[in-house]
Amino acid sequence: MNEELEKQHEHMIHVADMIFHLCELYREGTHNMHYSAVSELLRTKMVKRVPIHQHELKMIGLIEQLESLDSSLDYNLATHIFLASFFDSFSQFVMNYNVGKMEHTLSELLNMCVTAEKTFKKKEGNGTVAVFEKGSTSSTKPN
Repeated sequence: MNEELEKQHEHMIHVADMIFHLCELYREGTHNMHYSAVSELLRTKMVKRVPIHQHELKMIGLIEQLESLDSSLDYNLATHIFLASFFDSFSQFVMNYNVGKMEHTLSELLNMCVTAEKTFKKKEGNGTVAVFEKGSTSSTKPN
């Protein structure tokens, strides 16, 4: 403890009183850090020409920052915030993830997105826009 804090607490007999006073002093700082982390997490969107890996690492870092402030997010909420931050080009991936009711850690989801991004780039290089191909169905016409 620095000298100034020691002087402020020297008249206090009980440790609980000191802890209570310190919590009052520093709680506002934690509140501001929490607000900043939540705001940044909700506002973070993918940036063009930035690899998805870099974007997702930032998102995971913000989620972990909230956890360090004793504000861990529900798994589903964290995943949905994560997926909502993607470009529209990932809409098929997001739809497949949600329809398939997949559950992965954020690290596993990161790896899946990196693989999807590589697939997107390969398809764009071939002049193909669609990432997932739809199978053909045959039907017979009644006479």
